[in-house]
Amino acid sequence: ERVEVEGLRFPVASAEEMVVIKILAGRPLDIEDAEAIVAARGATMDFAHVESLLEALEEALGQGDLLPLLVRFRHRDSGAGR
Repeated sequence: ERVEVEGLRFPVASAEEMVVIKILAGRPLDIEDAEAIVAARGATMDFAHVESLLEALEEALGQGDLLPLLVRFRHRDSGAGR
């Protein structure tokens, strides 16, 4: 996505892309940020897009620990207030 500021266009990460970036960074504060973004966006989050990006990263990096974090966030979010 791009945003225009004073006639200049800049690339800006979507909420979905920020979740992926934060999960990939993996620091405790980044994980908290990713979880907060998921909670704030709720049903408007394109989880299929996030999952496909995380799956591609896991395959490219030979990791299996990225997607489980998203699953954990979604599970917590779906249980909130119910």
